[in-house]
Amino acid sequence: MLIHTQLYDVGGHVIFSHYKYFDDCIDEALPKAEDWYTHQRISYVWLHNVWVPYPLQNNVSMLPKSEQVKCIDGMQLSGVRGLGMWWLQSK
Repeated sequence: MLIHTQLYDVGGHVIFSHYKYFDDCIDEALPKAEDWYTHQRISYVWLHNVWVPYPLQNNVSMLPKSEQVKCIDGMQLSGVRGLGMWWLQSK
């Protein structure tokens, strides 16, 4: 849509949802296939001199072993913090 020489998206730029109610509302508002533009997401994260496919959390195995260990330790630590078990944190 062009307004005063400025280009804008019509609607949401990108919609990612895992909520059935929201998805149903969007499907009802835009019921036809031609109402949508869909794209295959192909994204990577440049980390430790390696292109790691997105999402990073699902592709930690692409990193060097030493970095895999750090990532897994960090994920475990964040889970411990999330449970309020701050006293289990390694220093």
